[in-house]
Amino acid sequence: MNLVELALTTYTESKAAEADAAGDHLEQEKADFIELARACAGSTLSKDAGELDWRYTNGLPETIQEAHALVAPGRLEYLRYRAYYSDKDDTSFAFELVQPCLACGVDRVDAVGNLFRLGQLLSESEDDDHTPADDSDGEAAPAPLAPIDALQVRAARMTRLARRLADEHPDAGLKVRYATVAGFEDGGRGELQLRAASAEAAASVATALGAEMVTEIRSSIPPYVFRRGDVTVAVDGIEVQLSGHTQLTDEEAAAWHAEQDQAADGGEA
Repeated sequence: MNLVELALTTYTESKAAEADAAGDHLEQEKADFIELARACAGSTLSKDAGELDWRYTNGLPETIQEAHALVAPGRLEYLRYRAYYSDKDDTSFAFELVQPCLACGVDRVDAVGNLFRLGQLLSESEDDDHTPADDSDGEAAPAPLAPIDALQVRAARMTRLARRLADEHPDAGLKVRYATVAGFEDGGRGELQLRAASAEAAASVATALGAEMVTEIRSSIPPYVFRRGDVTVAVDGIEVQLSGHTQLTDEEAAAWHAEQDQAADGGEA
């Protein structure tokens, strides 16, 4: 190796080591912030709040750090713990409940100081009446553009749901295969088909949504063998169809084929 090659190799290896160190530091910083959020949730609300599925929020300005967790699988409301950094090296923190508004697209954000306040906010949300005004006979008067209103609500709801799932499961490789919404005079429907990068990733997302994915092994394209998983779950009025598949290794595929051959022979060795 001549001097030029030695210099370039040394520089390249040094920069790669710096990048690895920076990446490790960033991941540790995220993990530490999630632990701060857990501690705040546990001391402010309850041990259960600290044990929620807290995740780091990416894509925010450098002056803000955030961790968030759904209050329950399948619900849109989530708790968030934020740190705000100023130019004067001052840091302020906020622990809040975020309630997405599917109709207007504007989130309601309220500070949460204790478990009673959280219950009050969730109760107010459930008590909100979004039904059409009654006419003089006591029957709901259908709005002239009711199907369009229902369509817009479902579209906003589906968009927010898809973005939230992608943000909360960045390693799942989620892709939208199909999305459709429809509006009717008396309501609407929405269907969202998602595919994950693997059967295991799909199962993880399903668990977060409060559903259990059933997987099966099959060989639809011989000689390849796949573990496939599918599940359908309703999330806030949206039918989510989630799937994923993983190709088995040669050893796993051979073992599976051997099991199938044994079963075909009546279970004899």
